[in-house]
Amino acid sequence: MAKGVELEQMDLLALYVLYAPRFVHSSNLRASVIQSPPPKCCLFPHAVLESVQDIHTMNLRHATLADLDHCLELDASFDTERVWQLDLRPGRDAISSQLRATGLPRQLRVDYPLPHDTLLMHWQRGYCIIVAEIPDTGQLTGFVDVGPEPDLQVGWIWNLVVDRSQRRQGVGTALLAAAASWCKDHQLRRLMVPLQIQNDPGIRFCQRQSFTFCGFNDRYYQSGAVAIFLCRHLR
Repeated sequence: MAKGVELEQMDLLALYVLYAPRFVHSSNLRASVIQSPPPKCCLFPHAVLESVQDIHTMNLRHATLADLDHCLELDASFDTERVWQLDLRPGRDAISSQLRATGLPRQLRVDYPLPHDTLLMHWQRGYCIIVAEIPDTGQLTGFVDVGPEPDLQVGWIWNLVVDRSQRRQGVGTALLAAAASWCKDHQLRRLMVPLQIQNDPGIRFCQRQSFTFCGFNDRYYQSGAVAIFLCRHLR
């Protein structure tokens, strides 16, 4: 069992994420008419990818409309041997919680809830959607979808997906670095990410990238599953 993470007193940001708004469904990707112009395509500078060893095997650029369907075709499933449990102890003068990882009797494959109803809406609103592609073939290997919350200076990572066949090659790290760079350019000071409690690989990836636990919502997903929220301060 992993060492628990304790939160004795939630700050304003943590309290906010308990009630983070959900997006309404948009129409089908192929049936929608785009009123706003597509974002400009540009490669991110290598300075953004300093932590990635094999930067010459991928291009990062802003997504076009044509990319969205390809993003939704990626295999986003993951395997896990642990789930995270949240013990909440509310009191009159304090709220105490503990987040801990618990081993499963056998490995579990989990389907990631791809954003079929929201990705187009995010693109139309001008959110930061960055794709990673193989230069020689143009094949998409992953994408990150970040929505700004200017009033709180927060960038919400709604999706960070790497195709199952392309993992452990630095793609996720590169996408996250590009998203962080975009947030800094837009005067955002924090990155926030909601994650399923079953997504142990995603939680541990975020921990390695300096994210820390800051809140939860016990009815966040449409299925009624619990989401935890991780935060990273940008410098």
